[in-house]
Amino acid sequence: MEAVDPSKLKIPRRPKRSDLTEKEWRFVHLYALTGNATQSYRHAGYKGAANVCAVTGHRMLRKPKIAAELDRVFDRIREEAEFTLADLVGFYEEIVFTPISHVDEDSWMVEEKRETYGEEGELRSCNLKMISKQFALQQIGKLTGLDRDSLNGEVGDTLLDLIRDIRGTSKEKENE
Repeated sequence: MEAVDPSKLKIPRRPKRSDLTEKEWRFVHLYALTGNATQSYRHAGYKGAANVCAVTGHRMLRKPKIAAELDRVFDRIREEAEFTLADLVGFYEEIVFTPISHVDEDSWMVEEKRETYGEEGELRSCNLKMISKQFALQQIGKLTGLDRDSLNGEVGDTLLDLIRDIRGTSKEKENE
């Protein structure tokens, strides 16, 4: 996935009655669009060395008025979106629980396809690389908040067990 260039993003105009400064307003909206606190901090107009921008950008996210505005922006985005959090989790669940043997070469889950041809031009083999199940599991963790350190570093197993419980499946049943 390509990085978003914050300088090319259109930021809504700050209302006159906003509790945020112009820079804070830009930071909030840039962060909502990019998810990158360091880049958003710099492109909002703040100055500093890379490490200063990184630390201060992440600190900005914890300021109550910044956090409140981010919540408002994300709520508006969710209201306007044509999909829900459950839809996103379902999308990644499908990747996690679909065995490679059930994926054909035209599936949306195929990330890479390698074909080998013989001297006569006949197809000899076709190798498919599926979207990473580990990546999908990490995305579910981020979306649900189960990627936090409070799970003692066992995010993958804990999250996978939780999803299995919700779906009413077991590890043995999936491997059939």
